[in-house]
Amino acid sequence: EDIGCGRRNGRDRIELFEMPTSAKTRIHADGVLFATYSMLVSGGSKKSHGHTRFGQIVSWLCKNGAIAADEFDGVLVFDEAHMAKNVRAQEGREQKSNSKTGLRVQEIQDLLPRARIVYVSATGASEPKHMAYMARLGLWGIANYETFADFCKHVENAGVSSMEMVAMQMKSAGMYCSRHLSFQGARFEIEMCKLTAKQTEIYKLSAIFWQDFIKVYSESKEANSRLLWSAHQRFFLQLLLSFKIS
Repeated sequence: EDIGCGRRNGRDRIELFEMPTSAKTRIHADGVLFATYSMLVSGGSKKSHGHTRFGQIVSWLCKNGAIAADEFDGVLVFDEAHMAKNVRAQEGREQKSNSKTGLRVQEIQDLLPRARIVYVSATGASEPKHMAYMARLGLWGIANYETFADFCKHVENAGVSSMEMVAMQMKSAGMYCSRHLSFQGARFEIEMCKLTAKQTEIYKLSAIFWQDFIKVYSESKEANSRLLWSAHQRFFLQLLLSFKIS
């Protein structure tokens, strides 16, 4: 209803349907097909005799062989696209960290070179290496960056400002659209939480404990200041939080 599919007031609109139960079943209907990433990577069961969901989806997109894969020019929307972010960043290097989802997302884009691709995600690329699956952006495979590895290396070396420049370039080219939730009508209040005598005593004892612990730990041969201060910060964060909700 909310995306304009189905039938309303006796008028046909875009048909909306789900994946059939069996991977062997051919899909003949036209419309919008919803599939999960787990379906995209699922292997064939004994009953399906080697048929996979991936093959079933590609076959439907190609009208069960009526058109070649390189002739399909429909739309593929990867919602929550960051599910495919774990793909190798360097060519020619086999990495165990490659996710099946990432590889399948890359594969279906390679199989359907004319498909219109939409990547939808709230956390699409917190780091350059997470952009490997976004092959259709056109940011690499051109004169400046021959491969994704070249692009990733350059952006990482340039720092955070480089990622901001990439986002600006994508927006100016019309390939990137971002939206934010409105704060209209939202309200907040600041309340002071006064500590009780017992809570004050607990805080003082905790501070004394950490002073002694830091002194002893710093003398250890295996001392790790990064772990020490992260643990210190988490401890007092949780302590203060417990005071607020007690």
